[in-house]
Amino acid sequence: MLIGKKRSDKRLYFLLILPSATILILTIGYPLINGIILGFHYYRLTDPARGVVFNGLQNFRMLLFGNRIFWISLYRTFLYCLGSTGVSFFFGFLIALLLYGPIRNRSLFRSLFLLPWVIPSTVVALLWLWIFNPQYGILNFLLKDLGLIRQFQSWLVNPSLALPSVILATSWKYFPFFMLMLLAGLETIPKELFEASTIDGATFFQRLRYIILPSLKEIIIIVTILEIIWEFQNFTIIWILTKGGPVYQTTTMGIQIYRTAFRNYDMGMGAAMGSLSLIAMLIFSLSYIKTLKFGEGD
Repeated sequence: MLIGKKRSDKRLYFLLILPSATILILTIGYPLINGIILGFHYYRLTDPARGVVFNGLQNFRMLLFGNRIFWISLYRTFLYCLGSTGVSFFFGFLIALLLYGPIRNRSLFRSLFLLPWVIPSTVVALLWLWIFNPQYGILNFLLKDLGLIRQFQSWLVNPSLALPSVILATSWKYFPFFMLMLLAGLETIPKELFEASTIDGATFFQRLRYIILPSLKEIIIIVTILEIIWEFQNFTIIWILTKGGPVYQTTTMGIQIYRTAFRNYDMGMGAAMGSLSLIAMLIFSLSYIKTLKFGEGD
């Protein structure tokens, strides 16, 4: 009877997840597999007479050994992901610590800090496009009044400033995600640990090192990986701000895939580029987990 009940429970679980699993397979699984398969074909929309022709690994060989822009885009993508994730984590963690402390109207401040996350990416990009404007952007006026710059800067045109500017705009959009997740993690830490550390005379940085960070390790790893995945495929903010320029300084893989597939109409090459991006992202994520030695034995 017990075995029959377990089998019945398994059937129930299967039936419950079946609708969601079907939707995921249709909306994510099929396009993903179809894109990987397309990467092994020659398919140019400007060459309809030839159609879709299987060409094996030719697209991948051309990208890996004959396409300098692909490697530039991959490098810029990693810089963009690391920069935006690092800045988002820093400010998200800092604000989470502030909101965790004894502060009035904490719910109000938490709601205000969440606003950038719920604003659509297009609106965020247009807002920062105005902030970075070299003629009337508020950032130039603010920095000049503070004496930090002597003349107005072209933030999105200057090759040395374009990528940091895009990282700043992206971080403003996504730091609330870190704040929310880390604040939730902080609230799960037993109060007794902080009380005991206070009695022992521990400083804030000692509590941070020996209590807070170890307790939040799993959350930090999970949210960081999610953030890296989001940034790896981010397109809207970068495209509106710089369109990948100047001189490929902000050309990430998402931008280059779009150019290849929908500007040059080379669907096969674009699909191959997307497949390589997926592999690179998986390698990076697994390496990140291994580096932090995530597991029970740590």
